[in-house]
Amino acid sequence: MRLKNHHITFLCLSLVYLFLPSQNANIDSWYYAACVKHNAELWNSHHLLYNGFGRLWYLTLQFFYPNIEAIATLNIMNSIAALACLFVLKACLIKLNTEKQTAFWLTLLCGVSFGFMRFATDAETYILPLLFSLITSYFFVHFKSWKQLILSAFCSCLAILFHQVHIWWGLVFVVFLLIQKPFSIKNILLFVSFLLLVPVVYFIVFKYANTHTTFIQFVTGEYSKGNASLEFNLKNLLFTAINFMRSFIQIHGNIFDFIPSDSVLALFLLLLMLVLYYLIFKLKPWQTVRKIENNHYKLLFVLAFVLHLIFAFLSSANAEFMVMLPFLLVLYLGCSIQFIDLRFLKTLVLVIFIWNMCFGILPQYFLSLNKVNTQVDIAVKNPKSYFLWQNKSLVENIITYQKGFNIHHHYIDSRNEKFYLQVDSLLSNNHIIFIDKVSKSSISRNDFYSKQNELNLRNYELKVFASYKSFYGENEIFLITKKHDFK
Repeated sequence: MRLKNHHITFLCLSLVYLFLPSQNANIDSWYYAACVKHNAELWNSHHLLYNGFGRLWYLTLQFFYPNIEAIATLNIMNSIAALACLFVLKACLIKLNTEKQTAFWLTLLCGVSFGFMRFATDAETYILPLLFSLITSYFFVHFKSWKQLILSAFCSCLAILFHQVHIWWGLVFVVFLLIQKPFSIKNILLFVSFLLLVPVVYFIVFKYANTHTTFIQFVTGEYSKGNASLEFNLKNLLFTAINFMRSFIQIHGNIFDFIPSDSVLALFLLLLMLVLYYLIFKLKPWQTVRKIENNHYKLLFVLAFVLHLIFAFLSSANAEFMVMLPFLLVLYLGCSIQFIDLRFLKTLVLVIFIWNMCFGILPQYFLSLNKVNTQVDIAVKNPKSYFLWQNKSLVENIITYQKGFNIHHHYIDSRNEKFYLQVDSLLSNNHIIFIDKVSKSSISRNDFYSKQNELNLRNYELKVFASYKSFYGENEIFLITKKHDFK
């Protein structure tokens, strides 16, 4: 396959990112889009530049297409950045002396990985910083002048400013310079001086944004508020393993919901076993590679991989913090092994692409899996009522996107263990409360990590106010009219 064909393949894959955006944008995506649309809360601690850059991008596209939606502009931005990631990754692999065909297929492996495709088709924050970290790696590998090192350091700074999680990738470059022979204090100071721009930019924004917090609280964001934490437990270990696999292939309980019957499920599992048998025992991947010696850059990428994986593990096995892992693994493989036979790699890429399209991208595009249109409509039409929604944050952010940040509704937060006391108090004062019963996937990570508490509905009289169907089944919205008398 010629170089031109490589580029055409990447462009075709980018059309998937561009024209198959998820219609199930998550909570954060709606929030970022709301910030961009309404020019509000543009400076977020954990991804400082994303909303501001997204606002500029939105205004640019709006100039040419006045009716374009803000969330659509962020999807477009991420799909373009995703395409750029593929070109930069392939160029970086070639700079690491990876053979061109191997570099192409390894890049394609990242391009079809579910974690990457997921965020390339959504309005989330993780593609742009990944692009800047890849550019950092490209200029850093075999840099021959201080100009290349400056470009590398500057892009690392941008990666961190677009998302803090990339601090681990940036710090690894400093570690690599410290242990490199011959040791160069000039190179270290040059790289570190640009990384120090990160706290400088944070401090400037802190002063400008008038956040009413301390500087440390502003930098640590949700961690200082108690909405995020680092913890070590076995549950995190289990979901780290699952979400690491999910960085490559879609693994979710709703896969079983997509398969219509037990007989089809049995056929599907049989086909899957045959594919795995062919991949492992017929293509024999261990015989298709040869070890590369004396490429010291593999230390750079394996250390970055380990640090990012550990941080994701400590952060409740956060899948969002693993989007860079396939890229770091591929960069490590480019330094460590040479493919003698590409049949296994080609087949693997094809299988992963088909799987992720069937169980990830296409369902997210065609099916409304997190349908809350009815809840949004009821909340907008009943601004004085109170709402106990299972997807409270999603409903809240969609309304904020539609109506702006100055529109406020009364939401009851079921994460508070004594929220039922608030329900009783509101009913005693003749307030109207809506509550929903939503059908969801039978197996979900949120079921293990969710802090929501269930309201004992037997203690209340409920009147069906509305009902609607979603992919998972019938959903009902109730009006709580009064409390029973208990003895």
